[in-house]
Amino acid sequence: MRTSLQATIVIAALQLTAFARADEHAGHYRTSFETSEFVPCNSDERWWVDGPALAEVDSFLREISGLPKTTEPTPLQDGRVFVRWSGVRSELGSHGHLGAYDRQFTAERILEIREPSEDDCAPASRRRPEDTRGRQTESPRSRPTS
Repeated sequence: MRTSLQATIVIAALQLTAFARADEHAGHYRTSFETSEFVPCNSDERWWVDGPALAEVDSFLREISGLPKTTEPTPLQDGRVFVRWSGVRSELGSHGHLGAYDRQFTAERILEIREPSEDDCAPASRRRPEDTRGRQTESPRSRPTS
């Protein structure tokens, strides 16, 4: 009986983790050797990023740099983008490579991605018109992601 109760508790905890709420975040993402860093707008935190959305970041970086697309998992080195995405962030702690990051973020879906600019995180009233080299997936006036 006790083993059954323990198993039920473990299963319930796993289910809650699996259904963690995805939140939307915007900021700058940088990839480099042993680096997968996201700095949210208006924050000093650094987040280690993993997850399925990184494949689209890689594709976008290849597109803007003129490199060929690849089917092999060969991430680009030294890329930086502005990104708005949804995913699940961890609690504060030591995360990522050598525990050097404040949080871990599992990026599930890209909502917008483009080359960075100096006013990316400015309030909407102070932003310049959108850069047409970016991608948005939820706005009818933008190019769809591929």
